[in-house]
Amino acid sequence: MIQKTKLTYVTDTYCIWCWGFGEALRGFADANADQIELEVLPGGLLVGERVQAVGQKEGVLESAQRMTEMTGVATGEGFRDAVQEGSTVLDSGVAARAFWASTRWRRNTGWISPMPCNTPGMRTARICMTPP
Repeated sequence: MIQKTKLTYVTDTYCIWCWGFGEALRGFADANADQIELEVLPGGLLVGERVQAVGQKEGVLESAQRMTEMTGVATGEGFRDAVQEGSTVLDSGVAARAFWASTRWRRNTGWISPMPCNTPGMRTARICMTPP
């Protein structure tokens, strides 16, 4: 049995480029499932003094368009509407805490068993991390 290399990818709910990179990362993990164990962790791009309403952040739609042009991954209408409306507060800490809470709840209740990120056929959110 070959020992797998652990690859840790830190992402952020509000990072448009992380969103665009998701399919490529899943493809890489699937193609290398026999060699790597992928761990995905939430990051803290917008925390503390960087927490702000999306309307206060310049270039969000332009960055999203550029990401789509480069990756082929499109954002949804709801995303564009929220950016244009402008009042949605971007706080990575809230998203990260929700991520860990849901992960722990699923593990503690057995609702969804933890599985490796590179489980064949998985195309949705994956439970592949160990809470601190």
